[in-house]
Amino acid sequence: MNQLSLIQIERKTTQVRPGCCHIPNWLSLREQQKLLALLREWCAGSFWAPKMPNGTSTNQPLCGLSLNWKPHEYVETTHPSPLRLQFLVNRVLGETLPQYQHSTLPDVAIVNYAPSPAVDIEMRSRSVVVMGSHSRMAFHGITKIVLDSAPLELGMKIDRLSIPVRQARRGVA
Repeated sequence: MNQLSLIQIERKTTQVRPGCCHIPNWLSLREQQKLLALLREWCAGSFWAPKMPNGTSTNQPLCGLSLNWKPHEYVETTHPSPLRLQFLVNRVLGETLPQYQHSTLPDVAIVNYAPSPAVDIEMRSRSVVVMGSHSRMAFHGITKIVLDSAPLELGMKIDRLSIPVRQARRGVA
């Protein structure tokens, strides 16, 4: 454990706005370790930086699971949408937006690698943000990442890992 993970701060689930929930401390250390190991396996050698319409590359390399994101479109990948990730999405929807739990089948996950400095909700290891309903298309960003807050047991050599998961195709559920 690192110093920040020794500090126990009471943080509560917050509805930021309709359809947007912040859930601190959602994943246990063991769940984080399992998910990180799976992500390393799923994304091995597959990170890339798509080109924006103006010809510049995105600031963060990403890896698409099932579908890859390109500006304004999704394209097929060789990586299937992992069942473990679908299970986690179903679990978090059940806890936050239960009306979507059984009607949402995520068919794309975009794993973002963000080198420092990562730049609107304080996120620490174990945090989850759910954006659905009225917030699904809202512009969003994280203003603060607490450095060195990930447990050392994760063995992460990067500063931030985020995994947006969404349903891109209509009628797949």
